[in-house]
Amino acid sequence: MGILVPAFFGLSLFIGGLIVFYMFRKQYSEQVISSNLLWEQVMNEWQATKWWKKLQRQLLLLLQILILLLMMLALTRPFFHKEGIDGEHVILLLDTSASMATVIDEEGTTRFEQAKTEMRALLDKRSDEQAVSIIAVGAVPSLVLNREQNERAIMDAVGDISLTYEHSEFQRALSLAKALSQQQSSGIYVFSDRMTEEELAEIDIDGAFHANNIEAAEDDNVSVMTFGVNTSGDQGAAIVTLKNESSAQQEVTLQLLADGDRVHTQAVSLEAKEEAYINVEDLPAAVYYTARLAEKDSYPLDNAAYAFSSSTTKPVLYLIGEVNPFLHKVFIHLGHDVIQAEKLSDINEFAADSIIVITTGGDEQADQVLAAGRPFLLLASGEEEAYPLEASLETKNTDELFAYTDVAEIYISQGRGQPFEKAGLADAVMKSGDVPLVQKGLADGQSFVQLLFDLQDSDWPLHASFPIFIYNTLDYLQGEAAHLGYFTPKEQRALQLDTAGEYSVVDETGMVIDTFDGDSELFQAPEKPGLYYLADSDDQRKYFAVTLDDREKQTVAEATFSMYGNEAAPTTNVVRSEWWLWLLFAAFVILIVEWEVYRRGIRT
Repeated sequence: MGILVPAFFGLSLFIGGLIVFYMFRKQYSEQVISSNLLWEQVMNEWQATKWWKKLQRQLLLLLQILILLLMMLALTRPFFHKEGIDGEHVILLLDTSASMATVIDEEGTTRFEQAKTEMRALLDKRSDEQAVSIIAVGAVPSLVLNREQNERAIMDAVGDISLTYEHSEFQRALSLAKALSQQQSSGIYVFSDRMTEEELAEIDIDGAFHANNIEAAEDDNVSVMTFGVNTSGDQGAAIVTLKNESSAQQEVTLQLLADGDRVHTQAVSLEAKEEAYINVEDLPAAVYYTARLAEKDSYPLDNAAYAFSSSTTKPVLYLIGEVNPFLHKVFIHLGHDVIQAEKLSDINEFAADSIIVITTGGDEQADQVLAAGRPFLLLASGEEEAYPLEASLETKNTDELFAYTDVAEIYISQGRGQPFEKAGLADAVMKSGDVPLVQKGLADGQSFVQLLFDLQDSDWPLHASFPIFIYNTLDYLQGEAAHLGYFTPKEQRALQLDTAGEYSVVDETGMVIDTFDGDSELFQAPEKPGLYYLADSDDQRKYFAVTLDDREKQTVAEATFSMYGNEAAPTTNVVRSEWWLWLLFAAFVILIVEWEVYRRGIRT
């Protein structure tokens, strides 16, 4: 404890002055009276009075002295020291990924809720001079507060952050935190379950860095890793992958549902860390299927997975012009009917369920493709201008075109051509640095996929992932009548809908959670994983599933750690906490009491 301005103790002279004032208050003169019998009675009563009753004669003086004393002490600004937090600028990073929904105790507290509690406890240690910035870490980091010092605003901001259920990209968030920490000494605090020292390798942190990874109390998570259904006619077959993340044997009950009705139940025993594959035959035909675990564990988000029935008819493929022979063989192997033609004008009428595969041409050809009114796969021509590729290949996370494919080992020597100019909406789903190599989107209401490289310039056709990519591409171009496929949390995508107008977004329980205008270009999926459907005014439904990123299907927390950049490990930071406001408040309360005493006439 200490005093900031001890000079104000000199105001104690006013207390002495008050006492002197009372000493010179009005005096009574001596008078000769005929009898003192009455005065003796008064003196006897005074001597018999309790001591606290006698004190009332000087109560006003004591209260006024106390008021002056408290005000003097407040002016001296007394303080005490308490444990503080590092940095003039405190930067907090809160993980909003799906794994933070893991339950950590019997009361149902999640890692996310515990992280908020620990953030508030940390903020209670800050001094009034320390500014606070808060970053919500999701797929894209969000700066919630920037150098805020108002305590209420800071606490309200912490309470307003919610889970995004995305996979958190900490590299982007740490880069943002480093940029914020440049102007003054800063302390960075991360509240997560996956932060590792390796993620700091590319980020040069000069000041204090603390990663608080919140562990779960129970190690009992079993997850549905993958779920797929192959339908043929009026029957289907499923394969489910279960993984036991715990360090002990687990007994679980697997349930399969077809259009919401349970059609299969199976008990499964999993050894510690075991991954098991379960095959189920003779499933009834349905629009959507659900694989779920009947038991509740600490992480319910990965206890269910969804699959949709595949189309029973394969579209006719119209191959226009020269098409790579490897690609042609893949089409045949996938069981499609293939019709070849030199020019689009050679086709009198396109089949109702068909896809055009064509090499890039001029504007006239583009107009003809759009006029055909069919989805199309646009291939790069070997005659187009080539440009080198210097960066490694990257695909958009969880995009449906690259499901079950790995492009890390394929080679593309150069890119060719330009993105389709007449596309109303396009998204580059594979790039080399900033150079797009595969894009998909809509053009005049029709789906399209464009390859911006010549297959002759790549070894991709020799890899097992190539026919899978072509299968996914044709499935995307064909579309589905009853379902919209899979989305990541809050993913935006253009939809092919049969009718315009307003649609209701309905969750698995039948609750309407949002609305969507069918005339809009982009649909944004809900943030929480689960099964949903779009319903029009006639209650025609199109189902879709919001799925977890595969990296969010594990709940093992990393170890908590601290680093101090280029500095030596500092001593414990101590902050000063002043309490003069409490003294002023006490003086004000006593002033009210003093006035009431005066009003009641308890005075000398």
